[in-house]
Amino acid sequence: MDNCFRLGYYQCDKEDDIKERLLNDSGADFIVCSPDEKNKSVAEYVEEAKKLAVEYHKAGLPFVVRAEYSNWREHGTGKDGHDWYNCGKDAHRLNYPPELIGAFTSVPECLGVMHDEMEHAFINRNLSITLSSKFKKRPLFFPLCDTRDVREAEKYYGEQFKSYAGAFLENGSPRFLGEHVFPVLFHLFARAGITPVYKQQKESYSNIQAVIAGGAALQYNTELWTCIDMWFRLTYPGHSVGELESNLLFSYLFGNDYALVEGGNSFFEKDKDSAEYNDYGRAFIKFSREYAGKDRGYSIRDYRPRIGIIRLDDTFWGQGDPLVWKRILFGNPRIKPDRRAREWLRAIHLITFGESSKRGLSWDKFDVWSLRKHRSFCSMNSPAVFDDKVKKETLESLELCFLCGYHISDETLSAVCALVRENGLTVITPKRFAPEHIKAKAGLFNKEIPDGKGRWIVTGNPCSGFVKKRVLHFLGKKGEMSFRFKDREITMKISENGETFAVAASEQCV
Repeated sequence: MDNCFRLGYYQCDKEDDIKERLLNDSGADFIVCSPDEKNKSVAEYVEEAKKLAVEYHKAGLPFVVRAEYSNWREHGTGKDGHDWYNCGKDAHRLNYPPELIGAFTSVPECLGVMHDEMEHAFINRNLSITLSSKFKKRPLFFPLCDTRDVREAEKYYGEQFKSYAGAFLENGSPRFLGEHVFPVLFHLFARAGITPVYKQQKESYSNIQAVIAGGAALQYNTELWTCIDMWFRLTYPGHSVGELESNLLFSYLFGNDYALVEGGNSFFEKDKDSAEYNDYGRAFIKFSREYAGKDRGYSIRDYRPRIGIIRLDDTFWGQGDPLVWKRILFGNPRIKPDRRAREWLRAIHLITFGESSKRGLSWDKFDVWSLRKHRSFCSMNSPAVFDDKVKKETLESLELCFLCGYHISDETLSAVCALVRENGLTVITPKRFAPEHIKAKAGLFNKEIPDGKGRWIVTGNPCSGFVKKRVLHFLGKKGEMSFRFKDREITMKISENGETFAVAASEQCV
């Protein structure tokens, strides 16, 4: 891993000469291709994969294999009887045999295999198939576990994802990438060997997605990828040119290793046969020429957050309706979220000056809040989200920390306690996570308790006025987002519509 920023895009549906012109004009670093296994035997698809790999090798062009069709096809049985989308009972996911993975990854230009919107398919049980079947089917990604306990479920599904990723990594794929729609499971995936790929634009705040995925990359020392998605709900492109320009720049400034734009078709005039670039295409080409392949001097692994949110990742982003976004955790109807699952949403609401919703982290949420016009950026001051196993060295830079959710490991709680006493850390926590000597002083309601150089704020509501009054000085300035790295701090002033920003300062730190 290095400090270079690499930029790519989804291959467009144009003639070869137009594709080649876009690549040459932009100078992009890599391509995302989406080969289709439909109606093919294993032998046929292996041969096709080998040819595709050789073509990219001859061109010297790095590429990512994007696997997406399992998300909306119930079955994909080829001529030889192999079902590409089912690995057995209650296991609707990619079923790629070792020889196929080896064929795609047989050349050094292959960057890896990416399961498109994998977390979405898992937690929402292959929702696209449910919709196409008029809610008659809701196929599982993994077989259900019997437990109703969130911690046991997280352990079970972590093992399932580790095995799933291992089948790709052990058979030659340099990376197995999981692209996300909702800002959950980055930490479990990173722990399982799956490289995080978070969304920008789409239906969430780009920078909220970034600090959650970035926290996982920092904690588990992985690469960080981002998909700058041109869709908004059913509209394509559903974001303005200015929003694309700012999201491209944000992907660079935040320290991502790779950024990919979905997709190349949006760069051309709407006539499907047109070879003329539109404003999106011209904006992408201009940005790519300046930033693609650039050594930035830092990466996400140099991020030094001021504010931390620690929680077991239970997959809750605010879902809860009877049809589409089922009110369940881990895609398992036996496990329902309770108030503990909502705590981190309230913490994010506080640290964004109330700009994010207390009830959800996506405009997909069926909620009055979601009637607001989409924004890509909200106020924040160098936050990061970590899971319940984070170690002390990752937390050393924190000034403010929230403990949330279903579990905090003993090692993590000990680290937080030490940082309160030694570094002056301020911790916002429900009473159940407070150490015994603090719990004894907490009483029944909100309480601020000094401890060594720092303090504990024990509360059942992390976004209450009581808490806000005591931590406001940690939150930075409303209308700005700031990110601190080991040798610099970058501050961006957000536009009134939240679609764009201007870099207000980029200061070197001693």
